[in-house]
Amino acid sequence: NSISIFINGGRFEVSGTEEDPVEFDAFSSINWKSINIVDNSTIIINNAIFSNAENGIEVKKCDNISITNSIFRDIYYNSISITNSNNCEISDCTFDRIYNSIYFSAYGLNESCSNNTIFNNKFINGNKNIYFSSSNEATCNNNIIKNNIFEGSPVSVHLENSNNFNSGINYVNQNIFYSNNIPFNNPSDNIGIYLSMDSVYIENNIFWKTGTAVYLKRECASFVNKNTFFDNNICFNNIPKIKKFIVNDNLFLENKNSICTFTNNTFTKSFSNNNLLITDNLHPFFYNYSTIDIDLTNNFWNTKNDSIINNVIIDKNDNSIYGRIIFDPKKEDFSIDAPISPPLNVYKQDVNNGILVKWRSNKESDFQHYKLYHGAFEHYSFAHAIDSINDTAILIQGISINDEIAVTSIDTDYFEDDGQFLGNESAYSFARTIPYAGANDSLCSTDTYYAITEATAPMVYTNLTWTSSGSGYFEDTGSLHTKYYPSEEDFENDFVIISLNVNMSTDITFNDSFILKLIKTPRVYAGKDNICYYKSNIEIKDAYIYDYDSLKWETSGDGFFENDKIIRPIYHY
Repeated sequence: NSISIFINGGRFEVSGTEEDPVEFDAFSSINWKSINIVDNSTIIINNAIFSNAENGIEVKKCDNISITNSIFRDIYYNSISITNSNNCEISDCTFDRIYNSIYFSAYGLNESCSNNTIFNNKFINGNKNIYFSSSNEATCNNNIIKNNIFEGSPVSVHLENSNNFNSGINYVNQNIFYSNNIPFNNPSDNIGIYLSMDSVYIENNIFWKTGTAVYLKRECASFVNKNTFFDNNICFNNIPKIKKFIVNDNLFLENKNSICTFTNNTFTKSFSNNNLLITDNLHPFFYNYSTIDIDLTNNFWNTKNDSIINNVIIDKNDNSIYGRIIFDPKKEDFSIDAPISPPLNVYKQDVNNGILVKWRSNKESDFQHYKLYHGAFEHYSFAHAIDSINDTAILIQGISINDEIAVTSIDTDYFEDDGQFLGNESAYSFARTIPYAGANDSLCSTDTYYAITEATAPMVYTNLTWTSSGSGYFEDTGSLHTKYYPSEEDFENDFVIISLNVNMSTDITFNDSFILKLIKTPRVYAGKDNICYYKSNIEIKDAYIYDYDSLKWETSGDGFFENDKIIRPIYHY
């Protein structure tokens, strides 16, 4: 307890196994200090567990560090702190409940933290997951943050350069950023990437349910390409003076507040070839609070109606002191260079013999099929999947309505190992539980009412009501199982639509309907008695029938009808 391991110019190697990892832990309630490694020491750590420490591993001026397949949890401050070190790899690790998970710092003239790779790790909660910082003329270049899962931290990736320059490129590619800590009190409750560093390429990431996906702190170059921004609060915060703000080939869908706010007159940028999908949830998501015009041409808006596009834009049309947002010419169809969009309006219903899942169809030209996931959802992964679904509805047996269910769409370039990371499989679109009114059915006029017995509403709701498109009445409009009494007018119209409307506690109403076909009792007259002589025939001329779907003539004798399915046939004796 309260001690450190100190290594200077030596070798620190930890080699556990998955079944028998090496554990570093405190013997009492007092945290142990840290492992300090300096001056070109060799560090190889595989299959270890670090817990209950003030700091986990502190490294200074040691290149080629390897930390793999390890777990860091309940570390008070930094689980891994690396200063002025290069060519380090941290991969396949889990970081849970840690203030700062990984901190790279470059400090001083001719010093650097470069060519480091953070790959395929899981970051759960904590304060900041990954922090790169360069100052006092040091550099951070060619660092790669790739294939990681970031879940529920205030800041997932913080990139900061306090120098006047940062000569090189850093990459944040193919990661998943999401938060389960919603609703947000303010946009800073969960930030995907806090960006205050030049020349960062942000590509092929999924930002889902974050407070702010990319927080642009100061003047710096940003290259944001081929990402999915789905159901976030804000995609980009108020943009300061930007050298280059390049946003191309991205998908933006159902973000709650805004995609982008332009506030400065001196930036140059490209914002094109994106899919800016306007859906039923119509609200402004572009704000031009600068005095210059903003070029948003060559994007796909999911509509050709300019008035609808103007409804999602705040610019000179709303206040004369602002510049315009120019969106024409716009793309006529989806950009297939952007990630494929997740299915919308995914719902699940509890029906008699299973769970019915249904959704709205995708319209991309490179769409191939759907994939449904269900079961335990943890670290952006599901326990079970059903692949190669070509319809927009599927009935599943053996699962509960309370199980997590999500649907993805898949395009023609899909490769299973990296599909979601490369945008060829969409982000998950989770199913919401809605009521089930019942299946389409029919009722004859000889019955006075229709009994509704299959309806389900397995959610918390404040009240429910039944309505119909006709003039009949319900025995009890507020009861889940009730009776509908059709009127004569309903029967004259041949059908009625029966709807179940369920009001949730969040002032959201879900409804479901079925068609009740109303069948009048057929009126039949076969004709007057008549005489038919042997080996002759008779035409039945005075028969009639009303309110029928089909008919068939029959005889008790051994004669026959020329056509037994018409109203007035000829009978041969």
